[in-house]
Amino acid sequence: PMGIFEVSEANRKVRTLEIKGYDYMLHFERNFNGLETIGTAFDFVNLCCTACKVEMAQDQAYYEALPNGGVTLSVYTENDIETCRDVLFYVAQVLGGFFIINREGKLELRKYGKDPVMKVEQRHRFSSSFSDFITRYTAVSSTNLKTQIAEYYALNPDNGLTMNLGVNPLLQFGLKETREMLFRNILADLSVIRYVPFDSDTIGNPALDSGDVLTFAGGQADEGQITCITSIRQKIGGKQTLKCVGKNPRLAQAKSRNDKN
Repeated sequence: PMGIFEVSEANRKVRTLEIKGYDYMLHFERNFNGLETIGTAFDFVNLCCTACKVEMAQDQAYYEALPNGGVTLSVYTENDIETCRDVLFYVAQVLGGFFIINREGKLELRKYGKDPVMKVEQRHRFSSSFSDFITRYTAVSSTNLKTQIAEYYALNPDNGLTMNLGVNPLLQFGLKETREMLFRNILADLSVIRYVPFDSDTIGNPALDSGDVLTFAGGQADEGQITCITSIRQKIGGKQTLKCVGKNPRLAQAKSRNDKN
């Protein structure tokens, strides 16, 4: 019920067999050679899934109904795409979401949500710590390789974090108006993020997945705020460690050297 995994290592000990396994996302670590590819987001995902023999969880109609799903994209020749997984990373950016391998072993696009799936009461957790800020995005920026200019699109007021999309090879072509439409759609998807970063050991619910939105109640938790799972560690028969990572918008003005690069 936790998913489908492939064993990559099996170490034989005296009394036990220690196995290490990965889900099917590892299948996408293979060379991508469709550098002249043109198509919609679905076409790119379908191409990768067919080449890497992984099923898709959603159909073509689902992808085409997304804000940027019906736009024709093409790969810019100067790019850093090496594997099919890189392609999925860039496609997920365009669609304002992220990819996971679901419990059935299929590739699923997940969007950032704001509807909680569960409330975690104080009696359900052993420990918890919550940040005093809310991670939220009010701008996106991306570098246009042709002009070597970073294009910046923001909401009003622009007082949150900026999602730096870097140099996305799928967002290089097209008229300035088309590019702006693509970025505005991505920003609309990102602007639903209003997550409080947290760290908590709970009694555990094996049904939870990355990207699920939660609310916490009791103790030092603010019931009016939502949070999102970005990391899960599940110990079978033991505690479940949940995390939500995020940056402080108040520190967004002070860029680290890493951010500048």
